[in-house]
Amino acid sequence: MGLQTFEEAPSDANPDKKFVFLENPTSGRVAIVEEDEKSCWLYLTDDDGEAPVVSVLLYNVVECPTFEDSLAWQEQGQQPPLPNEYGSVDSIQGSKETQSFQLAWSETDEAVLFSLDGQPWALIEIEELLAYSRAFDESCPFGNAWDQGAYLEYFAELEFI
Repeated sequence: MGLQTFEEAPSDANPDKKFVFLENPTSGRVAIVEEDEKSCWLYLTDDDGEAPVVSVLLYNVVECPTFEDSLAWQEQGQQPPLPNEYGSVDSIQGSKETQSFQLAWSETDEAVLFSLDGQPWALIEIEELLAYSRAFDESCPFGNAWDQGAYLEYFAELEFI
């Protein structure tokens, strides 16, 4: 289906949040990217496009906190930033403009890809509900470390500039 790029899209309810989404016309699933003042996440909904069934942290907007501070934000009902115990060298990106986001569905509709500034960054495999991101050095409670093999399995045909 190719990569979809987005215009600036702040949330009407909260101008500190940015949302972009891409619906799969075949399955009805929706891939949603949400950035707030602490972190950015990719969510994948169920077939009716309503409830998220899997998510992965894409990057932190802020410095990586301690695990305890991250847990405290989660207990307050907020999406937590990635704790420093799990972060890779790519985990902190600061706030990004939505023009730097791209989403694509695989040709088989079995995966969704998020790219950041023209670089493949995260993907979710639908069948296994596995999520991978460049934000992690190794698998952790926030997702799995980037898997180049999974990327090539689903998105080898995509060309990045």
